[in-house]
Amino acid sequence: MSRTYLPALLALLALAACGGDASENASSAAPGSGTDVLSIAIDPADGTLLAGGGPAFYRLKPGEKAPETAAGNITTPKGSGTLTKDVVARFLADGTMIASGHSGEAALPSVLGLVKSTDEGETWQPVSGLGTADYHEIEVDGDRILALRYEEPGMIQISSDGGKTWDKREAPSVAAPIDIAVNPGNRDQWAVSTDQGTFISANGGKSWRQWDTTFGPRIAWVKPDALYLAGKDGKVKKSPDAGKTWQDVGSIGAGPKELAFSAKGELYASVAGGEIRRSADGGATWAKVATFR
Repeated sequence: MSRTYLPALLALLALAACGGDASENASSAAPGSGTDVLSIAIDPADGTLLAGGGPAFYRLKPGEKAPETAAGNITTPKGSGTLTKDVVARFLADGTMIASGHSGEAALPSVLGLVKSTDEGETWQPVSGLGTADYHEIEVDGDRILALRYEEPGMIQISSDGGKTWDKREAPSVAAPIDIAVNPGNRDQWAVSTDQGTFISANGGKSWRQWDTTFGPRIAWVKPDALYLAGKDGKVKKSPDAGKTWQDVGSIGAGPKELAFSAKGELYASVAGGEIRRSADGGATWAKVATFR
């Protein structure tokens, strides 16, 4: 699970695409210091790739050879400025983007809660949690948003009204959750990864059972019979039965900071050094899409 634009939020990536959409292989040559990509989001409408990270956020349109940077302007009751740091973003079904992140400007709170954009990151509006909430992982499941919050590491946040209000579920108690994914064929089946392995809930987070012991993996539930897991060693596993059994399918080559997928079912991963890689064959092989420098 998974999972994916602004002035300071946008200074690291250069992608060279070979036609088609943003999933085509690309090279990069952007200035800056190597920065981890924390968020990969693929627009289901047209394949636009959006990548957020430490101090930057990028947008690669289908057929374009270089990324765009979004203005990232945000106006809030507590001040105006730009969304510039540690952006984690996802697309809702209607094309609206939701995100969480920080501002490096004194005019805004350091944490911006949940915000939304209808123009791919050019402008943002606050939704909830301004100045109090910092989400490090967001998962969209139809009309629901599931999120993991730094301030409440043992809890999973759930919203059914676009992030305005939130309910809670207790995550597995062994360790703080790292990533969360939902079975696209059964919204009561959730997967959560931790430093102690991956846990599955069959009842919407009310109880959990551990099904894998891989240390600190990233996860993505692409199809009902395709739950993917990528460990810190870069090895990729696939479960066809909601975590009960696992098959080794390939290796990213390095442990991912993010594991996401497109509407086409392609897997995307970001690794140390700011590189994004893509797999079109279920994790067996991976090709570089872009590098942040």
